[in-house]
Amino acid sequence: MVPRPPPRELGGRHKTLLKLNYVLSTFAAFLNVDTLTLRALILTVVWQCSYMDVWGYYEHDQMVRWFLGRPLSKSELHRRAKRLGLNPFSR
Repeated sequence: MVPRPPPRELGGRHKTLLKLNYVLSTFAAFLNVDTLTLRALILTVVWQCSYMDVWGYYEHDQMVRWFLGRPLSKSELHRRAKRLGLNPFSR
C-alpha cells in the first residue's frame, strides 16, 4: 500500500481524491461494487483527462497511486468499465 501524504501538503485535486476515498470506501462496504473502475472514472473527471491517461498519472503521482490501489492493465480496466455499464435487468 502506498502511504498517503499529509493533507496540508496536498493540492486541490488531491484533497478531492482524499474526500472521495472515504465515500467510496463506505459505498463499497454496503454494496458489492467494483470500486477500482469507479475510482478510475472519478480520476478522469477530477483531472479532466482521458480514460486511458489515468495510468500515466498512476505512474507519476503518489496520491493517484494511493487512490487507485493496485494497478490493472488498460484492457482489464476497460473490460470492467464495460461490465459496470451493463443494465442489471437485461440478464
